[in-house]
Amino acid sequence: MALYARLFGADFQDPNAVDFKPDPRVMAEKSVLSAIKDSREKLAGQLGAVDKARLDEYFTSLRQIEQQMTIELQKPEPLAACTKAEKPNEKPVGTDVETTFANHRLFAQILAHALACDQTRVMNISYTDGASSLRKVGEPTTQHIHTHEDPIDDKLGYQPGAAYFENQIMLGFATLLETLKNVKEGDGTLLDRTVVMALSECGYAKQHTLESIPVFLAGGKGSGKIKTGIHVAAAGEPGTRIGLTVQQCLGLSVNSWGVGSMRTARPLTELFV
Repeated sequence: MALYARLFGADFQDPNAVDFKPDPRVMAEKSVLSAIKDSREKLAGQLGAVDKARLDEYFTSLRQIEQQMTIELQKPEPLAACTKAEKPNEKPVGTDVETTFANHRLFAQILAHALACDQTRVMNISYTDGASSLRKVGEPTTQHIHTHEDPIDDKLGYQPGAAYFENQIMLGFATLLETLKNVKEGDGTLLDRTVVMALSECGYAKQHTLESIPVFLAGGKGSGKIKTGIHVAAAGEPGTRIGLTVQQCLGLSVNSWGVGSMRTARPLTELFV
């Protein structure tokens, strides 16, 4: 409900509305630098070169904020795919799979509306906390504990108890993609025009290994940003190659990415269109 209020509350400007009324608070705040022009110039005349440069850098950053605020004073371009999300009712908060999935589905719906209405162009979703507290209904044992204590099934070759939760999380991921796909935008869908990157924080959870961490990319096909239907097995390579690839596919001027030994300048060129 807090996310809904932030995106579609009283400050929401419907791009398809006939009438447009600029927020008076923005109008009052955008001209702060102009209001103190004489004081700024007087202060600058009393400073040495180093302090004057620092002050100028500070005011330049404020001017950039003012320019961003100017956009809020302009009527947004109409967006045919934009419809206001329905206000959700109060829902229980918990870590069982049913409650988590229900809330995740609501988040996906709200965020899909936010993208379609151009309220944001970037979103981040965590399905569980880091040391996953996800659990079955009525059971205290969490996913994290299952990954360490479940025995490996001799016939299956994996931990069926832990795999249950991984399947549930992937169903949540599929729900997010389906929600984006159900929003028609132009001659495609919202999913077509979005690049979604999903990953776990470890490879083999039983030992918290950092090898073979699964990463999925979805969407982007309709806008010709990234190739789909490709499996890349980059054994021993830093996962930052994927992040660099996504940024370059989206047209960002990023030649390298990462920190320390994880810094890379080699994108996965096989994913480029």
